[in-house]
Amino acid sequence: VFLSFSILGNPLFAYASLDTKPSSKVIDESGSLTNSSINYIEKSLSKLKEISGGEVYFVSIRSLPYEKTPQEYAKDLFQKWNLGEKDVVVVLANKIAKAGIYFGTE
Repeated sequence: VFLSFSILGNPLFAYASLDTKPSSKVIDESGSLTNSSINYIEKSLSKLKEISGGEVYFVSIRSLPYEKTPQEYAKDLFQKWNLGEKDVVVVLANKIAKAGIYFGTE
């Protein structure tokens, strides 16, 4: 399944597949984040990178793939993107109001 998601924070609102590692650290497929929220999250993720040395990806989606938990989906993205042991994926599933986190040392 090939899904396209918009990457906000880019003035052109570029599109990318979540099957490949995105260039942006904040992916708002749900369209629920304001520009100021995206900017705040990006600044916070940049500070975390300075402290930890790892990348943090924040993914906001409307709903999850069939029978997946946010934690499982975060793990799937982590593995698809071939992230390292210091990297983190945070998934916010808006429709069910739940989040999942997966990081490299799990």
